[in-house]
Amino acid sequence: MRDSRIGTYGVCALVTLLALRWSALATIAEPRQVAITLLLAHAAARAGVPAFMRPVPPSRSDGLSAQAGRPPSQSALIALGFAALCLASGLGPGNAVLVPILLSLAG
Repeated sequence: MRDSRIGTYGVCALVTLLALRWSALATIAEPRQVAITLLLAHAAARAGVPAFMRPVPPSRSDGLSAQAGRPPSQSALIALGFAALCLASGLGPGNAVLVPILLSLAG
């Protein structure tokens, strides 16, 4: 992660990622819904970070993650609840359960 060179495969991955995001947003025709979806997706993604940091140890002992430490269990649960609330309000309760499951299977 300390190497700043991106390489050919990195550029291809970025172009593919941007094309997928663009096509996903293009399927939502209403600009208001696009803005709401982007805000809620960003909030849900950021709220999930403490829940991920809690069980996973840092990869390096001298990196930024090791300096940040692990969040308390209560903070991780509150952040996870906030992420679920964002997903449920943006996608509906049924899809809010389905999307994290599909994302975990894809990753």
